[in-house]
Amino acid sequence: MTCDNAAKIHAYHDGELPSDERIAIESHLAVCDECRELLADLQKLTNIFATVELPEMPQRAVSRMYGSWHAAKAAQDRGVRRLAGWLTAAAAVVLLLVPLQSQRADVENRNTDVDETVAFVPPTSPREDANSELVQVAQWMANDLSVDSRR
Repeated sequence: MTCDNAAKIHAYHDGELPSDERIAIESHLAVCDECRELLADLQKLTNIFATVELPEMPQRAVSRMYGSWHAAKAAQDRGVRRLAGWLTAAAAVVLLLVPLQSQRADVENRNTDVDETVAFVPPTSPREDANSELVQVAQWMANDLSVDSRR
């Protein structure tokens, strides 16, 4: 028969259980031989790893590892720089097109203004029966709406 608490025994051994679950596993360990054996095996492995000396990594291996890391980092940096270059070029195109569109709109507006100005230009010589106040208002409007007065 296999006990279903093996994962919890591993977590108990690693000190990862909350206090209420830890108390329940300790109670379970008192009655389950299989879980006690598993915990004893885990503790033996921990002791073995704690006493084993780790071998020194050869300098050549360390150099290769750092060399590979620096090469990967350089390749990544080149990719980032390439992307930044493309994004900069795209931004430059946008920055060039926006003023051109703005200038185009200004030209279109000027053409419209000229058309409107022409519509408000009073006659060069008022008619005999024309109201002088009306001529003055027309002259004022023509001067106010003319292209030259806006600059």
